[in-house]
Amino acid sequence: MSSLIGRQKIKLVSNSAKEIHFNEKKQIEIIRSNIEKSASFKELTFKQQKDLIKRGDTRIFKPWITLLDEMGFGNVFGIKDAYFIMSNHAHSEAISIMQINDSKFDTKYNKDRMLCYSVIFGMVFISRIFVMQMEKYKVLEIKFHMLNRDLQDRILTLEKASYYNIERL
Repeated sequence: MSSLIGRQKIKLVSNSAKEIHFNEKKQIEIIRSNIEKSASFKELTFKQQKDLIKRGDTRIFKPWITLLDEMGFGNVFGIKDAYFIMSNHAHSEAISIMQINDSKFDTKYNKDRMLCYSVIFGMVFISRIFVMQMEKYKVLEIKFHMLNRDLQDRILTLEKASYYNIERL
């Protein structure tokens, strides 16, 4: 529900996007009603219930946008805009790419650039978050060392690249 609610904020530029938007709005109401009827919902605090019904937000940790700031990304290359587009599509890369294609860009170059940045940002985010979590949780470090060396190197290179880019910009 959270992803569907987030998608309602995206500017619509095509008739197919408007139809999807309308159908998703109906889906939100059905999901919201089912959540309110569940036994688990009644066990939540009033504030948790309110947040869940309003935003579909069940997170018990900081929002990703806050984590991006804490990791030092800020809004480098419009990273928050790219993250918003990608994260609010049920974490499906295919849907994110379709949404970017439906978005309004002034040139083909800018659309292609957003597609490339989306892939790169996704890999950098995952690598950076994984390494940060690996430092906190020994089990992740153990699992990391079980990966093949090539994958370990890719993860560490992308994670290091995130610091390099931030310091250089």
